[in-house]
Amino acid sequence: MKTLKFIFEMLWYCREYIRLRFLQPNPIDTSVIRTEHVIHLADQTYINEYEVFQDAWFDTFGYRLNDKTMEKHFADYCYHNTIPVWVESYVRKTIEKDTPCKMEEKQ
Repeated sequence: MKTLKFIFEMLWYCREYIRLRFLQPNPIDTSVIRTEHVIHLADQTYINEYEVFQDAWFDTFGYRLNDKTMEKHFADYCYHNTIPVWVESYVRKTIEKDTPCKMEEKQ
């Protein structure tokens, strides 16, 4: 029984390897925004995570926040992995907007 389970696990891992290596990647799941999504957006736009926070604030509220207050939000993000709601909505909106374009480029 253990041998059969091992064989099925190995087949699953092989299938996942082939899917990840050779087929199109799954679209990014934005149902729950995590730090990986913020990092992904920063990498895609060639800016750092702090600037993602600044852009998210400006996109949400229409003005720039002073650095001292922004640093408090960013420190919570860095030390406690707390992502403010306005950053979550900005990241979700931006990733969902850019994902179809990237999929079209690959096809």
